[in-house]
Amino acid sequence: MRNLKTYIRTPGSQAGFTIVELLIVVVVIAILASITIISYNGIINRAHQSKLISDLASAGLQMSVDQSSSGIFPLNRADVNNGKGINNDADITYTFHSTQTTFCITAISSHAGIKNYYVTQKNLSPLEGTCPEDLGAQVATFAGSGVFNWVDGQGTAAALMSPAGIVADPTGDMYFTEGGSSRVRKVTIAGAVTTVAGGAGQGTAEGTVGISRFKSPQAVTIGPSSMLYVADTDNSRIRSVNLINTQTALLAGGTQGDAPGTGSAAMFNVPRGIVYDPIRNLVMVADSQSHRIRQVTLSGVMSTFAGQQASGGLANGTGAAAKFNYPQGMTIDNAGNIYIADTLNHAIRKMDQTGNVTTLAGGGTGAVGQNGYLDSNGALNVGTAARFNSPMAVAVDSTGNVFVADSANNRIRKITPSGYVSTVAGTGTAGYLDGIGTDAMFSAPRGIAIGSDGRLYVSDTSNNRLRVISNY
Repeated sequence: MRNLKTYIRTPGSQAGFTIVELLIVVVVIAILASITIISYNGIINRAHQSKLISDLASAGLQMSVDQSSSGIFPLNRADVNNGKGINNDADITYTFHSTQTTFCITAISSHAGIKNYYVTQKNLSPLEGTCPEDLGAQVATFAGSGVFNWVDGQGTAAALMSPAGIVADPTGDMYFTEGGSSRVRKVTIAGAVTTVAGGAGQGTAEGTVGISRFKSPQAVTIGPSSMLYVADTDNSRIRSVNLINTQTALLAGGTQGDAPGTGSAAMFNVPRGIVYDPIRNLVMVADSQSHRIRQVTLSGVMSTFAGQQASGGLANGTGAAAKFNYPQGMTIDNAGNIYIADTLNHAIRKMDQTGNVTTLAGGGTGAVGQNGYLDSNGALNVGTAARFNSPMAVAVDSTGNVFVADSANNRIRKITPSGYVSTVAGTGTAGYLDGIGTDAMFSAPRGIAIGSDGRLYVSDTSNNRLRVISNY
């Protein structure tokens, strides 16, 4: 009982605090201090949250004002409010996504405990969360119902028949070939699909839309003077389409074979890729089954620019020293470098204005290309160590990044100028599914282009659809 006197005040003992009482006081003070700090932090956080929501609402409202005055939403954050941009705040970071017809802005605070909010053209009142685009590359269906048929129409009301090569012009229109309907078609940036060349059935007839005939055309490019040039694949011809009156004409080719020449005397062997070179004012053709790259003047004179007739192979070099194996899709950058989907070498090749050919990525270093699926990982699998599987189309952006329709891998891939390869979208399994990045599904994509709005447009061939990829 003696020990209890240490902790319990007995009657008549001297006034003062026992150890227990002191401990209780300390605990109470600590609790009150914690409550005060929590309350203060809560007030501060609510203030930061309110400011974030207010600033974001103002940004969304300003986008709406800009759209009312110009007819489109600003494409870049800096263009908002007549170039004044979105309100700058050291505590708030914005992610900005715009396609001119839609937008989404996410506001993210630098303070811990502050929730993210976003606004869109449909919801100008901030919503808790982030823009879907912030989650990664977003794949959506742009046009085509999926039914194998020929129907002009808007978006998914249109029907497509194995869309293949696709090209975009600066005004927003895109043109694509259809192997299944043997037509050349147009789709606007708003998704309206029409036909610009070809008619029911196959053939070689020239004429305006509905009268002209093609046979499984696989690629198209935009030339000068409102002219399209088409790789009329199974006719072994290069044809032109005047966009003003839809009149077609023969540029070169006629009989399947392998011979330079002029007009109908020239011979191609299953041409499946085409691109216009504005620097040299030439139409460049991937003559797939002859394993060569041809050049054609606008007066129809065809000659060989690179590659050699053989069974196909993989070799870098200039002109005839280079080797390809069934080259297909082509694109050109601002410097005049041409990128080629060297399909059966499972490689992406780069060719300069002198005809010097190098390998940007894939294929390996042997005499025959190697297929597979390997993305770069740090210093591993860069350049020729990466792997593709029958790539069929390429597109290049203004900074030199190349995007690939990796057809047999059912994926869309990206290659940086240094050869670093990554996957933009696709699970690798053939199928049809819109979604985020590698959750989405494609089926043998054969065409790819960068639209005037900066998004990727993909000819999802076996799904009979055009797909669009944002935030890649």
